[in-house]
Amino acid sequence: MKQVLIVEDEPIIQRGIERVVGLLGHKTFAAFDGRSAVEIAKINHLDLILMDEKIPFLSGLGALEQIRSSDGPSKNTPVVMLTAFNDKETIKSAISVGSNDFIVKPFDTEELVRKVNKWVNHSVEQSWRKLNAKEEALLRVTLDALTGAFETTKGHGTLPFALVKDSCDRILNVLELGLVDSALTALKAHDDYTFVHSLRVGVYMSVFARGYGEFSRDELAVITMGALLHDVGKVKLPLQVLNKPSVLDKREYQIIKKHVDYTMEILGQYSNSPDQVMEIGRDHHERPDGMGYPNGSHGAQVGQLARMAAVVDAFVAITDRRIYKPAYDFAKAFEIMKLSDGQFDEAVLQHFEALVMDSGLHG
Repeated sequence: MKQVLIVEDEPIIQRGIERVVGLLGHKTFAAFDGRSAVEIAKINHLDLILMDEKIPFLSGLGALEQIRSSDGPSKNTPVVMLTAFNDKETIKSAISVGSNDFIVKPFDTEELVRKVNKWVNHSVEQSWRKLNAKEEALLRVTLDALTGAFETTKGHGTLPFALVKDSCDRILNVLELGLVDSALTALKAHDDYTFVHSLRVGVYMSVFARGYGEFSRDELAVITMGALLHDVGKVKLPLQVLNKPSVLDKREYQIIKKHVDYTMEILGQYSNSPDQVMEIGRDHHERPDGMGYPNGSHGAQVGQLARMAAVVDAFVAITDRRIYKPAYDFAKAFEIMKLSDGQFDEAVLQHFEALVMDSGLHG
């Protein structure tokens, strides 16, 4: 959980920003003037500061200048200025005292989410420089690919398939070289859940496909692509449902289930989308016992890749860290999955467990 300071003197705007940041799973601090902002930054290790430019007692620029010149734990924290003045002089002044970015009021929720996601993980992404060059490139290329996919599909654009394909090739390369474990470990600190979950599903689906079935290198790349994009439709779900920090009610669960339809809609915009990608996106929530969705397929109606993806997706979800639950270890995850009677193909689950437990991966 990251810590975000919101400096805004208008209560309605303050509460609106706090709500969005909270839905992203972050802890928020509130300040209504520049002096309070400086004091909070002096005693707390913040991951992001959202700073209004026009605030009482000490301006946003003045507060930022004091934070940057202090020896406090948030001296180098990324700062995004909130300003109603979209002019070069305001931007130039903000940059000169250490602002990393800015948002011009009035701003919409999507822009705020995009900026928060970009900067709240800045220090995590900086730490990737310590990794092997191939692992670092894997994380950065995949982040760019998935961010591009989510942003363009929000605006009804087409998926950046070339960038996604590049990411898939890099996943296979680092797996073949036995280098991916450090990347998976570094990934744990990142707070963009959709990115973390999608990349982990991509990696573990690649591990599974390489050790289970006779797939060519090109087929492995396509399968990995399907795994990376399996949840792309979630970009169209409301944040309050997608990031709810507790169990979903029946109505919310029905909303969540719509992500499969949205995924197929997005993938269907690309006329050459491979069948394997479509199968994984469409059927990874189907179950052999017919109790899955969206079609209630059962038995042989659920293809091999869908059965594999269902196991991988559930395993990764259980071992993911969320605001409302810890990241369970691998042994506990498989214990939970074996108790889900009828949800998984038992033979597929057994093969995946053996591959993962023997792989040496810990991420």
